[in-house]
Amino acid sequence: MKRRYIFNHKTLSFEVEKVSASGKLLKGAALLVASLLAAGLYFSIYLAFSGNVTPKQKILEHSNARLASKLDMASSRLDIYQDRLDILAERDNSVYRSIFGMEEIPYDVRDAGYGGTDRYERFRYYAGADDLTVTVKRLDMLNKKAYIQSLSFDDVYRLSMQAGDMASCIPAIPPITTDPSVTRYSSSFGYRSDPGNKQIRMHSGVDLAAPTGTPIHATGNGKVCRIGYDYYGYGHYVMIDHGFGYKTRYGHMSKISVTEGQEVERGQYIGDVGNTGRSFGSHVHYEVIYKERPVNPVNYFDFDMLPEEYAAMVDGKPGTASAK
Repeated sequence: MKRRYIFNHKTLSFEVEKVSASGKLLKGAALLVASLLAAGLYFSIYLAFSGNVTPKQKILEHSNARLASKLDMASSRLDIYQDRLDILAERDNSVYRSIFGMEEIPYDVRDAGYGGTDRYERFRYYAGADDLTVTVKRLDMLNKKAYIQSLSFDDVYRLSMQAGDMASCIPAIPPITTDPSVTRYSSSFGYRSDPGNKQIRMHSGVDLAAPTGTPIHATGNGKVCRIGYDYYGYGHYVMIDHGFGYKTRYGHMSKISVTEGQEVERGQYIGDVGNTGRSFGSHVHYEVIYKERPVNPVNYFDFDMLPEEYAAMVDGKPGTASAK
């Protein structure tokens, strides 16, 4: 314990200073008050230069800044993934699904969000709640789009395994003989002057003129999906569903030799050329329908095929010498 000395002028000597208990207490209180004042002054100066932010707030601000930076980075990556998925979706619809005659997946289905209850309620009280909610929504949508794309690729894969069947089903030969002494290409696909009223109308197939009784053959494997009679149109007609988005129609027939629901093969005899319905001469009206829309049949057969080659590919009419 340190001692404090004072000089006694009477005795001309140094003596130990005696401090009363109350003096000691008063001195201690003064030191405490001075310390508190100094601490307050220091804290005031700190707040003035740090923008009135406490150390804990400062730590939280740094943490939030790091999280916001990570959120921005995640958003940038989502932009990249979105672009890649969009490219896959476009290629899927216009190439892969189209090749196999599959319907396109509408973009409103691919881009659909999640309905029902509010899935993002839990983010409402977070700092930066709006940005966080938008990012999580985008992540959910990308996850759903990726899932739909995966299912589509599964469908395309299954159909690709049936590529051989598809090659046999697509209509790929003329419906009647290519022998020029029998068959004449009489009317093309597209807009033309109607032979009845001379008005310009869409002709949804091609007309192949031939004598009544000329055999008609299925142009691809499939199932007879409709047999009917249209007095003001096709007359007696047969429609075959080939799958993969393709159907064919054979109109103005004089005889039908298949039944509805019957499976047929390419080249199989299905009936005869005729002049029924709204017809102005013996011929077969032949249509190729893809995805419920008529397309130009000449893109699906080679009418320059030699008659001998055609005869080798088809069944002969029952009751004739060429019947198989």
